[in-house]
Amino acid sequence: MVLAGAAMIGIALLSGRARAQGTPQTIELVKVDVQKLAAGYRASKVIGSSVVSKECGPINDPQLHASCVASFGK
Repeated sequence: MVLAGAAMIGIALLSGRARAQGTPQTIELVKVDVQKLAAGYRASKVIGSSVVSKECGPINDPQLHASCVASFGK
C-alpha cells in the first residue's frame, strides 16, 4: 500500500506537472551553486552551535546538559 502511494507520487513528480489545491503548476529544474549552498550550510551550523551554547551552556548538571543538547538534534 505504501509502495503504491510512493510510486504514484514518483510518477506525478516525473511527469513535470503538479497540482496545488487543484491548480496545475509546472515544476522546473533549477541549477544550484554548490559553493553558495555549502557556505549557507556552514553558516547555519555556526549559528546553530551558538544557539545551543547560549541555551545549554549555563546548565551545570551533566545529564540535563546532555538532554538540552540532544533536544537541538546534536
